Amino acid sequence: MVLVFIFLAIIILITLFLFLVVASNLRISFENFNFSNMEEDIAENVVKYNGGEKDKFNIKISLVLFKKITWLYVNLNKNRLKKIAKKAHLDKNTLKQLEKDFKFSDLKKLKGLKPKITNLDLNINLGIEDVVITSYLIVGISILISNILPFLVEKENYNNCKYNVKPIYLNKNLYKISFNCIIEEKMVHIINILFKFIKKGRSDKNERTSNRRSYDYSHEQFAKYG
Repeated sequence: MVLVFIFLAIIILITLFLFLVVASNLRISFENFNFSNMEEDIAENVVKYNGGEKDKFNIKISLVLFKKITWLYVNLNKNRLKKIAKKAHLDKNTLKQLEKDFKFSDLKKLKGLKPKITNLDLNINLGIEDVVITSYLIVGISILISNILPFLVEKENYNNCKYNVKPIYLNKNLYKISFNCIIEEKMVHIINILFKFIKKGRSDKNERTSNRRSYDYSHEQFAKYG
């Protein structure tokens, strides 16, 4: 009898977990991203590094229920990302297999994904040696961002998204980019895409097996009648 209750409890927990996953949104938060080739910024980063200050750069991946309740998350700072990249680099066989299995036509399956930006704080400072080109470049980037954002941001979150693009007129090739961004996608869409890839993988495997068996059979017939 005790085993029955344990079995039922396990089933209930698994069912609850699956429900939470399906009903949740996948939220990816990019926190404190900074890129710069300006000397003062590079010097500041060196001072922070030598002083032992923790790197603020962070990627937080979480599952959020009803867009409010975070019930599962993982933080990926600079050190963790380096370890993941190193491990992926060492496991070359896995990467080669992924490259072999993934085809350009598979990108069509990603149409089911509809990621949305729910929060954005973007600051771009950019300059090149030619002042005139710098001015045109700043205007072009501003227009590009303003045209793309409406497709990536829902109206209710539009006030949470801001960007600032400024020129640097120093006759040098300089850039300073900083941003914080939150992107969300429904887990239902992600699971649907995963099922499509799994189904494709099985069909490809069966096709390869079928071709091999057909070849083996023809080889046997050739040996028999040859």
